[in-house]
Amino acid sequence: MYADAETFLLRAVKLNPAYADAHYELGLLYEDRKQDAKAIHEYQLATKLRFDLSKAPCHPGRLYQKDGQPALAQKKFDAFEALKAKLLPPPLPWNDSRQDTVVRRREFLGACAAGLLVAEKPAYTESLQVHYRRPPPYQPYIPLMEPGHDEFPDEKAAMELAARLREWWAAQETRGEARFYVLPDNVVRFEIKSPGAYKTGLGKVRFEGDRISGITTIEEYVASAPRPLFRDVTDRVFESVLSFAEQLSRGVPYWTSRLDPATGIQIYGSDGIAVGDIDNDGVYVCQPGGLPNRLYKNVNGRFVDISAKAGIDLHDETSCALFLDLRNLGLQDVVVLRSGGPALFLNNGDGSFRLRGDAFAFQTLPQGSFTGMAAADYDRDGKLDLYLCCYSFFQTEAQYRYPAPYHDARNGPPSFLFRNCLDADGNGKFDDVTAESGLNQNNNRFSFAPAWCDY
Repeated sequence: MYADAETFLLRAVKLNPAYADAHYELGLLYEDRKQDAKAIHEYQLATKLRFDLSKAPCHPGRLYQKDGQPALAQKKFDAFEALKAKLLPPPLPWNDSRQDTVVRRREFLGACAAGLLVAEKPAYTESLQVHYRRPPPYQPYIPLMEPGHDEFPDEKAAMELAARLREWWAAQETRGEARFYVLPDNVVRFEIKSPGAYKTGLGKVRFEGDRISGITTIEEYVASAPRPLFRDVTDRVFESVLSFAEQLSRGVPYWTSRLDPATGIQIYGSDGIAVGDIDNDGVYVCQPGGLPNRLYKNVNGRFVDISAKAGIDLHDETSCALFLDLRNLGLQDVVVLRSGGPALFLNNGDGSFRLRGDAFAFQTLPQGSFTGMAAADYDRDGKLDLYLCCYSFFQTEAQYRYPAPYHDARNGPPSFLFRNCLDADGNGKFDDVTAESGLNQNNNRFSFAPAWCDY
């Protein structure tokens, strides 16, 4: 906690001099202390940054007004107006255009994401103290997170060298594509792909003056084959699939700029893919919130979209899915792992699925977003059981837990082990046996994906 609001705000404007709200908060603080010169200076800085003081939500007069003290409120309003009249230049008018509103909203949300938020009562009187939320551990470094920022000269030099290496490679009469990852002392890790081989290794960059003359190999590994082992057939197999062209091919940035965030879409791109034998071959593509998950059936080397017909075209934010014979009937059911929890779809045997509601009996409420799962028969009863992982993505300042310590965080949401208790008709449940099995010990990591192993 910051005991001194002034220290906190001064640090905020030092990190970001264009942060108008912080200048305004400082002005209010100094005005309450009767330090008019300092207050006028901060208000001037705020108005130059297009902050309209007359529409400020934390006006001290309004606080007295809400507190049922009209006389003190009017006195504060009058003093504020007199002080505002001294400001040069005058406050700039608020622009109600949609574009300006969007920009202001983005700036506000950016400040919120940076942790510069007022908690509880934003008051400026002796009876109502100012309380600020604790800033995130990375707060001082937010302005320095621009790639190649001068605060990190080594990083900037590495990025410049990588760019020069790409130009140097493009000028060579060599077939193949190359990637370079710069390490200290002009050492680079390279990956070179050609039609017949794939080469990786480490090398030292040679210079002639300021010009790159070559790379002296330190070590390298070459994998080759007489012919390519894989071919990209995406365009061919999805040739006639409208949903691929209109939805999957566009990518997350396209949809995040068009869908309302209320749909659950996010920028992390942690949506997976599943392959299952629902009726010969099938591919299930998980999607961000607001976009339907897609199920494609392989028909003679071409995919056909059967998502809606199969009944599993969910619009929920989905991290992954598993096709599993959960009832030992020779039919693969589907477990779809949404960020809010798992959903079980039972295979009807005709290429369609039905949702089995309340299939997972949680003993404790989930405390994060579900990210990954793996299946195994851990208790050797002949049925596949499930382990589900949870992670805590940023939602709001009130809900988010910062990993602490970051390199070995132990304050994450618990993960879950479920025992399969379904019968052949799909009755029964997946029972939460996390505590019963002993897996609730140290169950406090930020987890993305599990794996079952015979150690």
